[in-house]
Amino acid sequence: MVLIILILLYYGFQPGDSFWLVLAPMAFLLKIPFAVPLLAGLSGSLLSVIPVSSGVVIYFIISYVKQNAGVLTNDASVDITQKFVQIIRGLLSNQEMAVMIMVCVVGILCVYMLHNMSLDYAWEIAIVTGTIAQLAAVFVGDFMFHVSMPVPQLLAGALVSLLVALLYHFFVFTVDYTRTEYVQYEDDDYVYYVKAVPKVAVARTDVKVQRINDPARGRHERRNIR
Repeated sequence: MVLIILILLYYGFQPGDSFWLVLAPMAFLLKIPFAVPLLAGLSGSLLSVIPVSSGVVIYFIISYVKQNAGVLTNDASVDITQKFVQIIRGLLSNQEMAVMIMVCVVGILCVYMLHNMSLDYAWEIAIVTGTIAQLAAVFVGDFMFHVSMPVPQLLAGALVSLLVALLYHFFVFTVDYTRTEYVQYEDDDYVYYVKAVPKVAVARTDVKVQRINDPARGRHERRNIR
């Protein structure tokens, strides 16, 4: 029922980014939860908060069922209705899930707003700032909700997530800020100021091919002509 509610909520707002529902739980399982907000902020929109947050909820549902599999599958304990109520209560009282949803929202908002600004190296600044903002949100949530999280694991996951986001930026959107140009033109109503930043392109080498005739073939052709 929880999954159905999440899917209906998701498809009502942002049906085009269904892969975030899968990538978010996978990132948590790989111990790099900060990577998904960074990538969503770079390539998605502000509505990407909905599928990413839904993916976080799905991960914690899976984690809760895994940790309490013995109680939930015991037929002699309680009936099926009480088991569902127990799962819902466990999710609603899970402070760590609330903190991680807040962290993802902060990361997506920070990266999305910064990388759309007219700044040199805006994407790199957005990635680094988004990583720092997520770490700060984790520590704020730890202080407010008393959620204990392993600091070394968080720092290692943040570093790996930062590298993943930089690799994504390198292979998808790399520009050369050394050749930035500012263009100004106008029409009857407006004056336009345009900042043009060219993409990084690999220079093609000018290859010259020189054909050399075979001497033996040349002598054979001259003999036939005679």
